[in-house]
Amino acid sequence: MNGTDEKPLHVRVAEALGWRNSSEEAPGIWAGFPPNANADLSDSSLRVPRYDTDWSATGPLIERYRFRLNPPSQPDGEEPWCLWDAEQEDTHAEDPSAIVNGDTPLLVVCNLILALSAAGKLK
Repeated sequence: MNGTDEKPLHVRVAEALGWRNSSEEAPGIWAGFPPNANADLSDSSLRVPRYDTDWSATGPLIERYRFRLNPPSQPDGEEPWCLWDAEQEDTHAEDPSAIVNGDTPLLVVCNLILALSAAGKLK
C-alpha cells in the first residue's frame, strides 16, 4: 500500500464491484457487505474475498466481464516482458483504460477492474 490510509488491493476491487462499508476487523482481515446484501437491516458483514490471491474469487470475474489475459511474451530480439496484460473483449486498444499490466494473472485482473471502474466502464 502506498499510504497508511489506503485500502489493500482486494478491498479496492471489492468496492469497485459494489461491496459497501468495508472495514478492517483484524490485521489483514477485511469485511463488508456484498452488492446484494442489505447493510441497513439484519445482514451480517462478510469477509472480503482475496481477489488478488484467490482464483475461486477472481476466476469467475474473468468470464463475467469477458476479460482476455495475455501471458508475458518475448518479441524477437528484445528483452522478455515480465508482466501479464489483460483487456476487456469489447474495448478498443486505443482506450487507455482497456489494457493494463500486472505481475500475475490475478493482479492484472484486479488492475483491469480498477481501471474500468475508474473510467466508468465496468459493466
